[in-house]
Amino acid sequence: MNTSPKGVSPRRAASPKSARKSPKARVAKSPTRAGSSPQRRRPPAGKGSDLESPKPKSSPGNDKKSAKKGLQGDWTAIMLLLLLYTLQGIPMGLGASLPLLMVEKKVSSMEQAVFSMVAYPFAFKLLWAPLVDSVYSSSFGRRKTWIVPAQLAIGALLLTSSFRVNAMLGSDGGSVDVNKLTALFFSFYFLCATQDIAVDGLALTILSERNREYGATCNAIGQTLGYFLAYVGFLGLSAYGVATLGGFFFFWGWVFVASTVCVLLVKQDEHRPQEGSTGSQLLEAYKEMWLVLQLPAVRSLALVLLTVKAPLAAFDALAPLELMSKGVPKEHLAALSMIMLPISMATQVARPPPPPPPP
Repeated sequence: MNTSPKGVSPRRAASPKSARKSPKARVAKSPTRAGSSPQRRRPPAGKGSDLESPKPKSSPGNDKKSAKKGLQGDWTAIMLLLLLYTLQGIPMGLGASLPLLMVEKKVSSMEQAVFSMVAYPFAFKLLWAPLVDSVYSSSFGRRKTWIVPAQLAIGALLLTSSFRVNAMLGSDGGSVDVNKLTALFFSFYFLCATQDIAVDGLALTILSERNREYGATCNAIGQTLGYFLAYVGFLGLSAYGVATLGGFFFFWGWVFVASTVCVLLVKQDEHRPQEGSTGSQLLEAYKEMWLVLQLPAVRSLALVLLTVKAPLAAFDALAPLELMSKGVPKEHLAALSMIMLPISMATQVARPPPPPPPP
């Protein structure tokens, strides 16, 4: 006899608990629903979730630095980079002051144009940058292989030429030897450009990963400071008869030699042995450079950098010379340059990176 209520199936009424399906059973019967939300899946433990930007391999020294915040642990590296980049600006500032001295010696504009060729090494240092990056002594250090000889060569050249540069400038009553001065300062610029390539690589090694953007800041501030120390300092001291060009050379020559000791004390330089022959490494470096130059963004940036100063290049070079020919003292021109020093340095300070988004 059927005792179930009217209109209700005997099977459904007999086992009410059987109508409630367990979660396991529902998942088992709907596998497509369980796999329909792949974004909810978590990556396996020990593997990064970003395949396009994997975390770089870090050394134990870098791990200690990464645990710190801000510039902690990098102050010594930043001070060393500022010192090296400041020394690069010294020959540049001296080279910028020489045209003003040549105007006083009645040097022609054509000879002034010949002397302006001394700045070419910094414009074409890309040609031998792969050489500096590929050829090195692993036992001595990848960057110190080039920084130490360049520093010593600049210091030795400053010391040896300090006894003859005044005669080249015609201080003894003779004529200005523009060709010798051009060759001398071309050598200075070439050695400074080579050192700049190696110091840029050193900045990537001695700075922690979170502060590597400050390497470019040290470059801009250091070279600007060195330029003004030599340009404004020499013109100001020479105007009052305190120093001559030879004496200025002699002082900074010893500074270059002494600063080499600071470079020798660097312990974070790369000592990785070269893989393969030197020729193959050099060829590979030039191939990579050529591939980078094919990128549209790099070509656009290169076009901007090559043309950005073209409209005002003649004004920047000739305006001080014309002012001196009209009777403006060179020390007054140096004082005008001091106004731009804090502005130029303030614009080069890098902003700290934004904090990471909350998880």
